[in-house]
Amino acid sequence: MEKYAASDTVLKIQYAACLFADPNSRQARVERIDHLNTLEWQIKYLTLFCALVNKRFESVLFNSEEEKLRFYASAYNSGFHKTETQIRETEQKALFPHFSRKKFKYSDIAVWFYREILR
Repeated sequence: MEKYAASDTVLKIQYAACLFADPNSRQARVERIDHLNTLEWQIKYLTLFCALVNKRFESVLFNSEEEKLRFYASAYNSGFHKTETQIRETEQKALFPHFSRKKFKYSDIAVWFYREILR
């Protein structure tokens, strides 16, 4: 995500706090792990992720918020760098949990949580 954000003039400024001068340095890796151990930074990274997906797929039209959520959940789990077709294919696959006999679609889990929040 950092690489994509750093290559975009707007996101580079907007999400400067998420970027490192030397992203591959030991210090950057340590800070990244420290960040991910806090809810505040998890939300910052999630916001960056959503901004990247918004920008990358700005021409994609969604019929509903749930369809959009399914797409974003699938992009999160398969990789936002993939094509729209690849992400939509992942949307249809039951992959979670990895080592379980019974598996579920990430997109179904995201929509379930979304519906629970709305209740």
